[in-house]
Amino acid sequence: MEVSMALIFNTYEIVALGVTVIIANKVCNDCESNWLEGLQLVSVYIILAATFFVV
Repeated sequence: MEVSMALIFNTYEIVALGVTVIIANKVCNDCESNWLEGLQLVSVYIILAATFFVV
């Protein structure tokens, strides 16, 4: 195969991935969940998707 499979990320992608992991860890840390925490996670992912679309 002639396709390069290198994982090269820019700074924004690395920061977004790190922030996502930290937020998901904070929400899931108490071993309980409710609809508000789920809504917060979905809203964070929508905001990230919108900024990736713009950038």
